[in-house]
Amino acid sequence: MSIFPWRCPIGCPDKKDEFGFDSRKTEYGWVVENGKQGDELRYRTMRDGLPAWTADHMEALRFCRRIDAERFAEEDEEAGRIAEHAWG
Repeated sequence: MSIFPWRCPIGCPDKKDEFGFDSRKTEYGWVVENGKQGDELRYRTMRDGLPAWTADHMEALRFCRRIDAERFAEEDEEAGRIAEHAWG
């Protein structure tokens, strides 16, 4: 057992982080994108209480349900599309 609960030694079957979540698990959700591709692709995030774009998918707003992402994007004139995304 590691003395650091968030670090498991190699081969440790329990890969839970400090919050008890399985760190090997891939997470799925819905994001609001700007509709572009490649280097111009951006994801909707919030900064100082205002919507903003980010190139980092880890900073993107994550919605569990597509309908929630769609409702968020309804008032967003810059939203290009709703996309399913995987993290992990």
